[in-house]
Amino acid sequence: MSTLAAELVAELGLEPGQSYTETIGDCEVVVRNPVKSVKQTEPEEEPSQFADMVMLNVILNYPPNPNSITVIPTPGEWPPMDPVVIDEWDRTPE
Repeated sequence: MSTLAAELVAELGLEPGQSYTETIGDCEVVVRNPVKSVKQTEPEEEPSQFADMVMLNVILNYPPNPNSITVIPTPGEWPPMDPVVIDEWDRTPE
């Protein structure tokens, strides 16, 4: 909000819950003063019940599975793909 607009709204002296309506041309301007300010409606932050506790990082080391296998990739070229075969069944429109 610009400084001039803020000064004009402050001059209205609206009490909490009041509103001011003014028609300018074809527009109706309504200025409302909320019942409570935003600061009053925000709840105060309560201290955490865990503030005095120590947070632990859990690291789980599972034993290796005897049925698991290790695969080591080797760089190289892919084998050639199978050729695509289109028969009469694929050509018929549905």
